[in-house]
Amino acid sequence: MVKKLSDNFVYWEFHESIAFADIRLSGLPETITVKGNELPRKTEFHITLIDLERIAKLINQNAAKKIQTEIIDEVQNFLKTDKLDKFKLLNKFRFVQRDSRKSVIVMCRLPGADRFFSLLRKKYETDLPLQPFHITLYALPKDKGIGLLSDEEVEEFSVPVESPELKNIKPA
Repeated sequence: MVKKLSDNFVYWEFHESIAFADIRLSGLPETITVKGNELPRKTEFHITLIDLERIAKLINQNAAKKIQTEIIDEVQNFLKTDKLDKFKLLNKFRFVQRDSRKSVIVMCRLPGADRFFSLLRKKYETDLPLQPFHITLYALPKDKGIGLLSDEEVEEFSVPVESPELKNIKPA
């Protein structure tokens, strides 16, 4: 199930996440070869705001489903005043690998999202990681991204990528 939370944000029940969706990008070739792997371009692009399942379990493992519902409500309330309708691509590309999945991502900035995470930290009185905002550009298997919950996971599961093919990427 997909539930639209605002003009830009959706809740994906099957991913248990909330994302800035329907991002349009240009300047990307159909495939890219990184570290001997040919990866196809994704058919859709988004920025995950929050991985509900993993964050809820960090807050309280025993009440995770209840907390997920609360966080969805918090996002909807937050988006009434903070639109989070802008993002900035950073010139930082990474090759991510976890198990058999592989992807190429571009890191980005989502201004205002830090305020949302501050609200959650205060509400739940816990130190939650700020989601490392990124867009998955290419993935194997096709269209299967790899969730990254913290900067530590970015460092653990990825390496920087330098590729002239990626220099032309921009919002469409």
